Amino acid sequence: MGNGKLLPPNGLSAPTSRPAAPRQARLTLPRVGADQEHERACQQATPSEYAHRRLREKIHDRTDRRYAGTDIRLVIDGLNPILRG
Repeated sequence: MGNGKLLPPNGLSAPTSRPAAPRQARLTLPRVGADQEHERACQQATPSEYAHRRLREKIHDRTDRRYAGTDIRLVIDGLNPILRG
C-alpha cells in the first residue's frame, strides 16, 4: 500500500464515486396563492336548485314514516344509490 490510497481491510478497492441518491417524486400539488385558490373553488360546478329539490324529495320518499319499523339496513341500501349518484 505504498501508493497513498487507503483500501478496506478485505483487500477490495473502494468505489471511486458515491452512488447516486434515489430520485424522489413530488407527491403534492404546487401551492397557489389565496386568490388563485378562491378562483379555483368558484369555478367548480354546483348542482342547481332544481337538482337539490329533487334529491331532497327522493330522500324524503325513502325515509318516510312508513319506513319507521323497517330494518335500517334496508333503508340504507335504498338510499345509497341515490346519494352516490
